[in-house]
Amino acid sequence: LLTNPSFIGHIDSSKPIGVELKFDHLDGFDVHNFIKPTIDIISRATGIDDILFTKVICATESIVDEWSDGKIYIKLYNI
Repeated sequence: LLTNPSFIGHIDSSKPIGVELKFDHLDGFDVHNFIKPTIDIISRATGIDDILFTKVICATESIVDEWSDGKIYIKLYNI
């Protein structure tokens, strides 16, 4: 998914990038601890230097009952 051209095709990797991260996670997790690892994965998968991610919004989308129900929603856009 992260390497799919439709995911990053609209991103100009010479300009700053905003990222919105929303998480479905178990109760009690601190979602802010998910930011850096998630940005690192996006960077590795897309080849976009993580220094370009200058605006990050992070939030809980929903609380799930099972670990396997966890999800990450990612939106990238140029600033």
